[in-house]
Amino acid sequence: MTEVWTGFQTMTADECRRLLTATDIGRVAISAGALPFVLPVQYTLRDDHLLLRTPGHHEVSDGIDGQVVGFEADTIDLDHGVGWCVSVTGTVRVVPDAVTVEPVHRWFSDGVVLALSTDVIVGHRVAV
Repeated sequence: MTEVWTGFQTMTADECRRLLTATDIGRVAISAGALPFVLPVQYTLRDDHLLLRTPGHHEVSDGIDGQVVGFEADTIDLDHGVGWCVSVTGTVRVVPDAVTVEPVHRWFSDGVVLALSTDVIVGHRVAV
């Protein structure tokens, strides 16, 4: 880890991948109609990809295959002043067999499944 400024440390890619297994809800940022659009997703880490399940049938699946998107997951404990944030940037592909990621939360029961490469992964720990 490298301390960027007091209380804010950059993590290694391996630590980022480990922390991504600590939660299952994140956000994906895409471009829709030339505008930024952020959508909550359920996710799981599989090898060198994140599998993202969107909520419901959403226009996010239209034309997204092959796009470069952003993803972020975090855990912040405001009472204790600690937490982490991991961001991933990569190419996303629509997974045609949506049963590969079972929905954990009812909001995602009929969503689209996307596979996101984790080639560019950055994370930070916060302690104040």
